[in-house]
Amino acid sequence: MSLLDTQRFGGGIDDKGHLPLFHRGLLLKLQNCGIQLPKHARLLDVGSGNGELLNYLREQGLDAEGVDTEPRGPGVNKADAAALPYASETFDCVMSKQAFDGAHYPQSQEDQRDMLGEIVRVLKRGGVYYAMENFFEPIAGLERLIDPSGSQASSLYRKSGLAS
Repeated sequence: MSLLDTQRFGGGIDDKGHLPLFHRGLLLKLQNCGIQLPKHARLLDVGSGNGELLNYLREQGLDAEGVDTEPRGPGVNKADAAALPYASETFDCVMSKQAFDGAHYPQSQEDQRDMLGEIVRVLKRGGVYYAMENFFEPIAGLERLIDPSGSQASSLYRKSGLAS
C-alpha cells in the first residue's frame, strides 16, 4: 500500500509528513481527469479530524473548511455529514477520507445516503467530489470520472453542470 492509499481505517491523514504527498496525489488525480480547480477554490473536507490537512490546504491557497462529528483540532467545525451547515452549491470541491467507514463509525445505509446527498447538495454545479472511499454503486447527482492512469487509490466524481 502506498502513501497515496488510505493511511489506516478510521485514522485519516494525521501525520504532517504525509500532507504534501496527499495534496500532490489530489492534484494529480484532478489533472488526470481533466479538472483544474479555480485559483482560490472553496473546498470542504468531510471528516477533518485534527485539521492538519485543512491547515496545509489553506497554506496552498485553497479556501478550505472542514467538519467532523468529533473535531480534534482548531479550525474544524463540529457537524454531522448528514446535515451539513452550508448553503447549497457552496463548494468547488468536497473530499472525504474514510468518513463512510461503517466499521468504525456507526452508520446505516440510510445515513450514508443522507451524507452523500448532503455532499451533492453543497457542491457547486460542475464541482468535484474527491473520495478516498469505496463506493460500489453510482451516487445520485454525480458522475464518476475515469482516471486514465488507472489509479484506484481514490475516486473522483463531478456534479452535473446542468440544471436538475
